[in-house]
Amino acid sequence: MSTRSRREPKPATEQPGNSFRYLYWRLSEGEFQQLCAAILRWKYDPVECFPVGMADGGIDAIRDGSIVYQVKWSSKLQQNPDVWLDKTIDRERSKIQRLIREKRIQKYVLITSVAGTTTSDENGSTQKLRARLDAYSDEFKIPVECWWQADLDAEVVAAPDEIKWGFQEMLAGSEAIRYLMFGGVCGRCGPDEGGRAPSHGYPVGGGQPCEVLSGRHGSDSSVRSLR
Repeated sequence: MSTRSRREPKPATEQPGNSFRYLYWRLSEGEFQQLCAAILRWKYDPVECFPVGMADGGIDAIRDGSIVYQVKWSSKLQQNPDVWLDKTIDRERSKIQRLIREKRIQKYVLITSVAGTTTSDENGSTQKLRARLDAYSDEFKIPVECWWQADLDAEVVAAPDEIKWGFQEMLAGSEAIRYLMFGGVCGRCGPDEGGRAPSHGYPVGGGQPCEVLSGRHGSDSSVRSLR
């Protein structure tokens, strides 16, 4: 038996190409799947979202009964993320073929937390994976695509606070500060006259109690905080 100690895998923070806009590796695998489901439901509803941690037959979400989404998350550095994602599709090949045959799916999309890279000589991870996805598209006779970290960032940036604040562990910088200041704001009341955001139960920064708590709206159905 070798006496050499196994090297610990490096964290995802060292992944080349990281934007650090949203820290997806702070979520669990299940939470990342739930985030992706929430983004898809907000963007494309109706979307059927499959339970976390269950046998899914190669589907984490499906849109319009024909566009399949599969989620891939990692908290570790992926030395060759294009190979890692390629292997994911290869392992799912028989499931994808069955979905095409039985459910008549029309598109297969990977969504990953991992950052990709591009280079001028077309040797970046996103560029190398693109060639493999084109080959899978030819094989399956449907488009096969991948949302890398940068693609998901763009979707999360555009998403409402209700979604982002439901996964506050991934927030950083000004987004995290906004959550701390306004994370419990009532969607109906909004900020007070001083620009401060009253929350249900605990006024933020000394703001006045929320109008819902004061009884002026009659119910708290408009609370925007998710967790």
